[in-house]
Amino acid sequence: MTNYVLLSDVHGPVLDTHLGTETLMEGSISSMRYLKNHMDSGKEPRIIAVVTGDSEPTIQQHFRHVGIKIEYGVFEHGLGIKLPGKNVLPVYDVDSRYEWLREPVEQLAQLSVKLKRDMPNNRHSDKLFFVAPYKPDYMSPENFKEYIKYHVDGFLDMSKFDFKYSHGAVDILPKGANKRIGVIVLKDMPELRNAMIYGLEDNNWEWLVESHYAMCPTPSSDETLNYVGGREENGTGKILRGDYSNMVIKQAIELIQHEI
Repeated sequence: MTNYVLLSDVHGPVLDTHLGTETLMEGSISSMRYLKNHMDSGKEPRIIAVVTGDSEPTIQQHFRHVGIKIEYGVFEHGLGIKLPGKNVLPVYDVDSRYEWLREPVEQLAQLSVKLKRDMPNNRHSDKLFFVAPYKPDYMSPENFKEYIKYHVDGFLDMSKFDFKYSHGAVDILPKGANKRIGVIVLKDMPELRNAMIYGLEDNNWEWLVESHYAMCPTPSSDETLNYVGGREENGTGKILRGDYSNMVIKQAIELIQHEI
């Protein structure tokens, strides 16, 4: 059975205070129901950990309402992992249009090591697997590689890493070494254009990050909003919530399973 780690803003992919906490909860709770009811041939998936801006008791209560126990803990981003007797590991917010590129590789690597140490029966790969939402049409592969380097700089010491573009992917390698520590896969995924999905490459683990943008269909569509961070941007008054988030989660899972 697959163990899912959801790195998600549990209070909703659309983060907007004027909608109210209860409304924001609905989208993510329906996503949890989707995972509970439809993954693994009807078997209930284990929810190991969740990232949120809310307090741990609040999140645990909401998940209990849909019959899901968070086994490992709740991560409060910006504050760290709230686990008694364990070290705090910061988890960074990604609440901006471009911040998905700045997700710190080192922090995800540390989290992988932490889970590997605390769950010795689970084997993890040393590689981090990233799926980039899209490659802008106006950027050449080399330019996009430089764009990624620009946004990762500050989280990694750029003098110690190489970024190698090949076959639609950017490998992240320690300087002078052949073993990559991560890969950013460049995909043109219209339905996930504003979704942010990271996967840890391993035999039985998938990491899904449901970003603030996960409820956004393709921005070019006339029928939908370019809905970023919970803000209505084009004046249509439309607000997206509910089942679309489930569709994104489903497509994300299928994509990652296909790639690994």
